[in-house]
Amino acid sequence: MLETPCLSPLLAAFHQRKPLRVWSLIVSVYGDAVLHRGGSLWLGSLLGILEPCGIEPGVVRTAMSRLAADGLLIRNRVGRNSYYRLSNDGEGLFSEASSRIYHPAYPEDVSSWIVMVLPDDTQRRAALRKPLEKAGAGALGPSVMVLADPVSDTVSGLIKTLPDDVIIWQQARTCDLNHLARTAWTLDPLADAYRQFSILYQPVYDALKAGAPLLPLEALILRVLLIHDFRRLVLRDPLLPKVMLPDDWPGFAAHALVAKLYGDVAGLGEHWLETDALCETGRLPKASQPIERRFSRHL
Repeated sequence: MLETPCLSPLLAAFHQRKPLRVWSLIVSVYGDAVLHRGGSLWLGSLLGILEPCGIEPGVVRTAMSRLAADGLLIRNRVGRNSYYRLSNDGEGLFSEASSRIYHPAYPEDVSSWIVMVLPDDTQRRAALRKPLEKAGAGALGPSVMVLADPVSDTVSGLIKTLPDDVIIWQQARTCDLNHLARTAWTLDPLADAYRQFSILYQPVYDALKAGAPLLPLEALILRVLLIHDFRRLVLRDPLLPKVMLPDDWPGFAAHALVAKLYGDVAGLGEHWLETDALCETGRLPKASQPIERRFSRHL
């Protein structure tokens, strides 16, 4: 396992998590580093990224088999070499989350509320709550969900697919916003997680700013770990309007830290992908989008 000062604490934190979700880290590698460069990667190149992280080849191969069996990866065998790409389902898994990962934003204000009353049937209610909570809705009770408006096009589309027996109406903003945030959303565990994230990654940012050396492969690994850890948080974050959150909401600092750190290491990581990573035709294709566009709202 790499012992560089910048990466050692990040890798130690990754290995302390039980169970060790190698399959999830592989999805982060593909989503962040491979998808925008043609989508296919030689297994040997993937091992070249993960072995320095202290992940044994056998563990990687087991995780790849699981992802393929689950329909998230597609294997292409050429001679003795195996190449993997994300399936349509796998691409969807990451693409659906990519806007929240690379362009997260807390709206400045809220104009009104979308209030939804779900059916009494426990099973149906649970099935309806899950995608709404994933979209950032809060719960004022078992059957009453609330969303801050305006919502994204994706969330608007989700609301339109709700069955006819879901009661939906728009309520003008006439309440204590901080009280509503504390009542409808469970924010304390998320706040603690953001604080721990900043505690882990701020010293890395400081070390790089102080001139700590970083090789291209190390930069790529740092970048993948950063996105992997940030993804676990931002997908839980309802991204409430700023007026609903305290001025010292730790998500603000964490989002800014991710944008700065990613901007510092992304280009160097791209260099490794350009010169060392392989697909069926040789070197990976050129990036489909400039890496600098990611986190552009924060830079």
